[in-house]
Amino acid sequence: MLTWRKGQETMDQARMQVREKSSEFVERIEADPPFQIPGTAVVLGRRLQGVPLSLTRNVKFNHVLHERVLLVAVVLTESPRESDEERVKVTVISDRIARVELRVGFMESVDVPKGLSVAVARGQIAECNLRDVTYYTGHETIIPTGRYPGMARWREKIFVLMHHNAQRPAAYLKIPTDQLMEIGIEFEI
Repeated sequence: MLTWRKGQETMDQARMQVREKSSEFVERIEADPPFQIPGTAVVLGRRLQGVPLSLTRNVKFNHVLHERVLLVAVVLTESPRESDEERVKVTVISDRIARVELRVGFMESVDVPKGLSVAVARGQIAECNLRDVTYYTGHETIIPTGRYPGMARWREKIFVLMHHNAQRPAAYLKIPTDQLMEIGIEFEI
C-alpha cells in the first residue's frame, strides 16, 4: 500500500508539471480558437486545478473543442453518503467551460453520469442529453526511470505493475464505454 500511495504522489507531481492552468488554457483557445464541434465533452481528471491532460492533448493534436466542456473531478468525502444538495458543485471557467466537482461518500460507488444528471436536473449545468456527451479520459503509460526522488527503482517497477493491473478509471467511474474516448499519455517517473 505504501508503494501504491507513493507512486500516486509521484504521478500527481508528474501530471502537475505538464498540466496547464485553466486561465492559460482559456486565453490560448480564445487567441487561436480550435474548430468547434457540436455537443458536450465531459473531461475526467483527478484534480480540481488546471486542465486535464486528455483535453489539452486533444486540442493540441486534433485542433477541435466541443461547444461545451465540463471538467469533472470526483472527490471522495469522509462522510459515508453525500446528499444530492452537496453532491455537485459547478464553477464556471468561461462561457463554454465549467468545472464540476462530484462529491461521493466513502460508502458509495462512484457514478459520474448519475452525478451529472443531478446537476442537470438542478439547473447547474446547461441542458444536455447525457446519452450524447463524449467522455474523455487519459490512458497513462508509466515508464520507471528514477526521475523523481523518493522511490527506489524496484518500487517504481512494482508501482508500474500495480497501475497496469488496476481497474480502468472509466469502469470505476461507470462511464458508458460507447461514449468514451481515451487519450494516451506517457509518463517517465
